[in-house]
Amino acid sequence: MNKFEQIQNKENKENKRYELLKEGLVSGDMSLEAIAKQLIEFDQSTPSRELAKDNVDFLKDKEVVDFVQTLNPEVVKGYHRLLSFFEFHVAQQLANKNTEEAKEFFQNSLEDAKQGGSKDDWLAYIEGTLLYINGQTIPEDIIDRVTEPRNAKILKRFNNGLRERNGPDYDKDYNK
Repeated sequence: MNKFEQIQNKENKENKRYELLKEGLVSGDMSLEAIAKQLIEFDQSTPSRELAKDNVDFLKDKEVVDFVQTLNPEVVKGYHRLLSFFEFHVAQQLANKNTEEAKEFFQNSLEDAKQGGSKDDWLAYIEGTLLYINGQTIPEDIIDRVTEPRNAKILKRFNNGLRERNGPDYDKDYNK
């Protein structure tokens, strides 16, 4: 099998996985919680979160969205928190390549986090990251709302990077 055929085979397997998940969800055979666990497993399967975009596409599939809207409001909130998580990972992948598209995904992540009733810690982290991507210094009150030490350190590194360069360099500042 040549390289092209290997890639095609891999893509076909991934598409089949998502189709099976969708069938399981809309038939009621799988809960959104079970789907979420699978999607997180896909997302975490590579350090670069390569499948995050596929996860977003899956969650925004019309059939999936229509079905989720029929569920308990708390489940719908969980759906939005999950979507926020994957949109954030897509934005991270795009942050140095396509800043405008990254901004859009960070903004969508923030909106979904709000719709999902996410914790203030997560909202502040997204808000701070969005400010950074827009070349704006992150105010201390936003950094103070981030209770996850690693994420608070990242926001501080973002501010340091902005001071050093007068502009964002996501990969450089994120990975310092």
